[in-house]
Amino acid sequence: MKILLSDEVKLVIDRFSEHGYTAYAVGGCVRDLLLSLNPKDWDVASPASPDETKEIFKDFKVLDTGIKHGTVTVIINSMPIEVTAFRTEGAYSDRRHPDFVEFTKDIESDLKRRDFTVNALAYNPIRGIVDISGGLDDLKNKVIRTVGNPKERFDEDPLRILRALRFASALGFTIEEETEKAVHKYHPLLGEIAAERIYAELKALFSGQRIEYVLSGFKDVVAFLFPEIKESLYSGYEALFGEVSLKSEEVFKAISLLRGDFYLRAALLFSSGKEADAETILNRLRSDKATSGKVQKLVKALKLPLPSTKADMKRFINAFGFDAAEDYLIAAEKVGCAIESKALPNLSSAKSFFETIRKNKEAVTIHDLDIKGTDIQNLGFKGAEVGKALEILLDAVFEEECENTKVDLIRFIKNRSEDIKHK
Repeated sequence: MKILLSDEVKLVIDRFSEHGYTAYAVGGCVRDLLLSLNPKDWDVASPASPDETKEIFKDFKVLDTGIKHGTVTVIINSMPIEVTAFRTEGAYSDRRHPDFVEFTKDIESDLKRRDFTVNALAYNPIRGIVDISGGLDDLKNKVIRTVGNPKERFDEDPLRILRALRFASALGFTIEEETEKAVHKYHPLLGEIAAERIYAELKALFSGQRIEYVLSGFKDVVAFLFPEIKESLYSGYEALFGEVSLKSEEVFKAISLLRGDFYLRAALLFSSGKEADAETILNRLRSDKATSGKVQKLVKALKLPLPSTKADMKRFINAFGFDAAEDYLIAAEKVGCAIESKALPNLSSAKSFFETIRKNKEAVTIHDLDIKGTDIQNLGFKGAEVGKALEILLDAVFEEECENTKVDLIRFIKNRSEDIKHK
């Protein structure tokens, strides 16, 4: 079986061959190539020690990215290629790194230490595919299975529990029975993993094509990670879009129908709780502030009824912004698809209002008015009266009581001046 390696990886393998070493593309890049996907990262394994590798590639830039564990990164045509010496490993006392590594000379021993069978594949253009654990069959059958005993693999690094779910979601695979049992049994070990590592896996998991399978089939893991929404995961969601109650499976279906942005899918998942619950979850995960802010804003929005008038849609956009309003409508559409009913009767008109407002660039904030604060001051308004006047004018434009032209706005506010000044 031949697969198409990048020119840079072929160069690395050929250079090793010239020096008497048989090197292999290994791990996720081989898996992705066999699935006709573009690898995000390239890894090569060889029997050469890190020092020998650095000598072989002395005419290229080489970084000591993980030399303690036998890894250096060779930069070729601006492409980073991780090159690791064949190795076996000791126990994982810190549940992340092996206590020691021992370099070996055969690829088979190296592959035995890897996490899942679909990642324990190696390829050399002359020798072909090396598969010691049934990874090719698992790729064909779309199965995620640990290499060897799942308890041992998860005990070494519990993050592999979440990685199993991530690969199932991202690749559209199913988790093999014994591996699945171990995920359910040992998922509390995730409590020992740094938040940053969990967050990185979750972002990839949430963007996957089979997220519904993960959320529905592994509620215990999801509830462990997000205890704030545990009750809703099992009993359902209430008062979405003001009054809609959903089974959790319907929410999971809607999430799977959304585009794969983490913040959008996370917001719908977290929408059973309070805005503060989403903040707590994302702070615990050490999420970046931009993502956290987006999720919190959407969680708040998803609890509000669909705007039933054009003026209400303008107020909604004023409160949340165009991007969040669009995401809110997208979520409403997918929820409607998931429940296969007409429980969201205002959705069509709300979408129409939104598109009209955006297309015509209609006023949705004070800054969109054809009048400035100085114009209001020139009419004799002072201090807080200026802001109050602008708010009244914006609402009048929303309700189509006044055209958004300077002449009409001045005429309108003059007629309300006594009310404003005496309040």
